[in-house]
Amino acid sequence: MSSHRIWLGDALRALELADGPEERAHVLRLLGFESGDPADTGPPEAEPAVPTGLAEQEPAAPEPPVPVPAPEAVPEVRLSELPLLHPVRFERLSTGSQPDPFPRYDPGAARPLAHHPILDPLTSRRTLRRLTAVRSADGPPDLRALVNVVAQGRAVLRWPTLHVPTSRHGVQILVDQGLGMQPFRRDQMHMVQRAREVLGPHLTEILFFADDPLHGVVEPDGDVGPYRPPAAGGIVLVLSDLGLGGPPEPRTTARDWTSFAELVADSGSHVATLTPYPPDRRPGWTAVLNPLTWDDPHGSPSADVHDLAVLLSLATRIEPELIRAIRRELLPGLGAVAEADLWFSSWIAARSPGVIAFLPEVLPMLRQFLDRDPDAAHRARWIISELHRDISPALFLEEQLTWHSLFGSRQAAETQLDTVLHALVDERRTGLAGWFGEAWQRLPEQARRLNAAWRMANTVRRHVPALDPGVPDELSVEDVFLIAAEVGETLLGLHRKNSDLLIGAVSGEGAVAVKVPDTLPVPLEVTSENGSSTLLIDPGATVRAPVGTGPVSVMTGSGAVYTLPQGPGSADPGSAFGPHEAEAPYPALHACDGVVFVPGIGGSELTEIATGRKLWGFDMRSLLNFFRRLDVTEAELAEPGSRLQATHLVHSASMIPGLLGIEDGAGLRRMLRNLVAHSAAYAEFPYDWRMSVAHNSGLLEEAARAHLERWIAHPANPAPERSRLVFVAVNTGGLLVKGLGRGREGLLGRTNAVVTLGTPFYGTVKSIGLISDHSALLQRSAGFARTAPGVYDMLPRYRCIDRGAELERLTVEDIEAVGGDPRLAGAALAYQEALASVELPGHFRVVGIGQQTPVTMILPPDGSRSPRLTYGFSVNGSEGPFDGRVEPGGDGTVPFFSADPDRSGSFRVYQQHSALPGDRTVQAAIRDHLTRRPITDFL
Repeated sequence: MSSHRIWLGDALRALELADGPEERAHVLRLLGFESGDPADTGPPEAEPAVPTGLAEQEPAAPEPPVPVPAPEAVPEVRLSELPLLHPVRFERLSTGSQPDPFPRYDPGAARPLAHHPILDPLTSRRTLRRLTAVRSADGPPDLRALVNVVAQGRAVLRWPTLHVPTSRHGVQILVDQGLGMQPFRRDQMHMVQRAREVLGPHLTEILFFADDPLHGVVEPDGDVGPYRPPAAGGIVLVLSDLGLGGPPEPRTTARDWTSFAELVADSGSHVATLTPYPPDRRPGWTAVLNPLTWDDPHGSPSADVHDLAVLLSLATRIEPELIRAIRRELLPGLGAVAEADLWFSSWIAARSPGVIAFLPEVLPMLRQFLDRDPDAAHRARWIISELHRDISPALFLEEQLTWHSLFGSRQAAETQLDTVLHALVDERRTGLAGWFGEAWQRLPEQARRLNAAWRMANTVRRHVPALDPGVPDELSVEDVFLIAAEVGETLLGLHRKNSDLLIGAVSGEGAVAVKVPDTLPVPLEVTSENGSSTLLIDPGATVRAPVGTGPVSVMTGSGAVYTLPQGPGSADPGSAFGPHEAEAPYPALHACDGVVFVPGIGGSELTEIATGRKLWGFDMRSLLNFFRRLDVTEAELAEPGSRLQATHLVHSASMIPGLLGIEDGAGLRRMLRNLVAHSAAYAEFPYDWRMSVAHNSGLLEEAARAHLERWIAHPANPAPERSRLVFVAVNTGGLLVKGLGRGREGLLGRTNAVVTLGTPFYGTVKSIGLISDHSALLQRSAGFARTAPGVYDMLPRYRCIDRGAELERLTVEDIEAVGGDPRLAGAALAYQEALASVELPGHFRVVGIGQQTPVTMILPPDGSRSPRLTYGFSVNGSEGPFDGRVEPGGDGTVPFFSADPDRSGSFRVYQQHSALPGDRTVQAAIRDHLTRRPITDFL
């Protein structure tokens, strides 16, 4: 095998060479496997129930446990003990022409997508004049009124003028940056630019808000403050969805907006609203805001987005500009509101301010309707290709593969995939393996049945073990030749029995073993007096082929040719067969176990106890509150939980400025729910991540213990006496679980496994940067960080301070010098040292690599500016996690040696920190780790 990992097949071959149970147990220990039977361990000791803080799943009707049948005894097959047959010759199989080079992606050269505003320039000018004008006595002389005054013999005390529309009082434009307006960001900025052009910058005031202006506004320079209406006579133009769109969670109320309208009216100003939602989608209370539909002149208010989704199913990533282009060119009858309806539909798997992507499982359903209008599908493909010509070549290729496999040339798709395979194998561009592992789920079934796709999938299996290459329509040994050197070798048995040849897991007198490329399945070309045929051999299976009584030759995908003269066949035919298929897996996560998901820093919503207002939850309103309201007070340090409480896990992705992005991990949590035997076995632990790890770890212990006791008492638990815990923790959540080992060995003793994703066991220098940041942009977030013990718990405890000649450990004095709190720093560093010796049971680490990650820091000598993060170092003869490495990298936030201190590297993936929980390859690896069968079950 060319991979450095220990696979199940490697362990089996090593065990086949062992003589007796004692030697097998010794081999297992050398390979790092447990040789004891988990079933021999006794039930956990009963402990009293305590109050819980876990967010339990909705209770469901008890489901009867499904009995797992005992595995049947099968003949033991030891291919490594068979005589090894050597090839008589090697043949160079045809590989076709050399593929073209696969282009590399240069993000700096990519051009922004062309944007077509909802309103064209003429329409937007006319709309702005209509919305921003008020009638004022600024017109020419009113001759009729003047004549009346003179005719009545009265003195002309005031020169009468006509009332005309005017914009001289200026306009205040409020731009809604909430989730509901994500698809219309560029339309908002286009309207702001048009206002400045039409009215002039001196008459145009721009303010940003999220969902409701009364909860705070942001000026263009970043200053945050309360909302104040303009002077009397001005116009307030609101660009918002009024809370009518976006995710189903309410973010604003009718009362919020009516209070806003009353505030503007009391100031003597006027309010007008531009919204994408048509009148039939607006409730009656919106009339106080004078709404005007922001739409194409001839657009229909229809919200039927099915046809729009069908055409966009040809795209890998979907930007607002792409939705707009498809809708206007191919579905002109749809209004702009259809874009928002698609953006926030249940068909979407991932959503960010600039892009969405469909759930892989809905793509086949949508693509089956493309045949109904081939002309529209061709035009959609042309639009997608034009707009996406500058995106990542891998994503662009995926869209081309989708098209060619559905409508175009099979040969074109094969050629394109071979180009990627050449870049992966010959140019060692291993990042393409991660892309293909994710793209495999999105590609049409027709694409996955391509021979080139099978070759690519088998090559990628070493990076994505959970990938199932399937079987193409036609497969031959030539398909293996291109990848034979990449997939490594495995053993396959051959056994002549009379006029048959047994291939696969064989044993008995006369059986031999041959080396073949390790693919799924293994193609072999067998030539005999009966002709030539290609056989596909699945792992653990045995194939019987009629070959007659003459000589037989077998050719493998590497070009090796073996000859088998007819020999005696004294063995019983049945004895040559091994197991035909894998038995049902006996999971490390047992059906009786309970799972606890622990999010990382920023992963729990925080609510103010006194007011019930959400201060953290990844909508814009909460982000504004984050800058103002999340500082940890002295009262909270003395009594954690006195002001804020954690309610739920966050429901959308965002970031803590200057530190890290936060992925809500919805896909990972959904996968975990599907793994447990019953919904009651799964729970989530929201916590106030501002507080210290020591405090939150204590809450986790109480909550997890109570969850386990409830699950033990649940009628759906199939084996309560053997129930244990499994923790899956993201980021600092892993530190909380590790904290269970300090004075709480009883709970870790009742734990089967711990899975951590990007946990900074040795800290991250980004925490220092956040505490010390003096920039105007991050000044408020740095103020929060200086008061939050949870941030100090991520301080690095490896030698990270670059003094010039050598690296030194971080000290409390260093933190104090950059503006940090020495009390919190001292407590955090002491607690980290106390946890250093704690080992987590069944620990499986997910580690991000390949990203530029700061690992060291240069402190300013006079404290006059922020310290500088650095990405590399050079240490000769050093000890510790460095060993003289330069630019070790990591996930962009956490260095790889911090997430994997002992370098076991359970699962390493080329991915950024915030994307680890949402990465489908990571999810598959965790599922495989929790459900795969231990090697001891095969003995």
